[in-house]
Amino acid sequence: MPHFYHAQEQLLISTSYKVMYSRLVEEKSLRQVTASFLSLALENGADYYVIVRSPCSRLLSFFKDKFRRNICKKKPDKLSWQDCQRLFFQLLELDPQTDDRHKRQRFLQTSYLDFIDFLPGVYHCDGHLQPQYFLLDEIATALKLPTASAKVSHRSGPEQAPALNLSLMPYQLVHLESGSETAAFAGRSGIDLGRKVNATQTLGLEDADKALDSRLWQKVYRLYHTDFHLLGYTQHICRDAINRDKFA
Repeated sequence: MPHFYHAQEQLLISTSYKVMYSRLVEEKSLRQVTASFLSLALENGADYYVIVRSPCSRLLSFFKDKFRRNICKKKPDKLSWQDCQRLFFQLLELDPQTDDRHKRQRFLQTSYLDFIDFLPGVYHCDGHLQPQYFLLDEIATALKLPTASAKVSHRSGPEQAPALNLSLMPYQLVHLESGSETAAFAGRSGIDLGRKVNATQTLGLEDADKALDSRLWQKVYRLYHTDFHLLGYTQHICRDAINRDKFA
């Protein structure tokens, strides 16, 4: 998972793909680091922020980027397929040797509803789609702290351990939907999270309204329920976030 360090400001930043990753990569004051660097930076007094996003908005952003924008902006004969797109080849009944023009057409014909139905088979396989608690677990493991997915064994069988206690973690969460949190982050880091590099929210999506459908919400919730609970996202917050993305 992506981790960044601002040496001059003694600042650590962690995020997930499709959560301002491109924006942070563009920031010249930041250098990417591995999870093993986190404890050393914290021991030296670094402040630490972890950026998170509504699971619904993150999925919609992925779809608009990888199923629309990334494909539409390239000429059919010059497409280079990303690993996160190749994951869907089998689900879309595409052979790797299939002509790129046909692959392109198949992706563009796939609706957001179809995309959500495909997720159970692939969402754990790529960082763009993995739940954000994977990032928190990676941080916890690096710092030798309990993880959200930890399990303890009892004589009666495996049992889910208590959820990760975020109040004990050495970082502050920055919810992209929170104006106060992003403003505080900008004041400390000098990085404006309102300026996006891949502005997928400006792209039209014919069935974006269906992202708010209650049945679709239940499908997403079943896959990302740990993120919803751990990060404090409700259906109301997700609905507001998607509406902002539609009309931004």
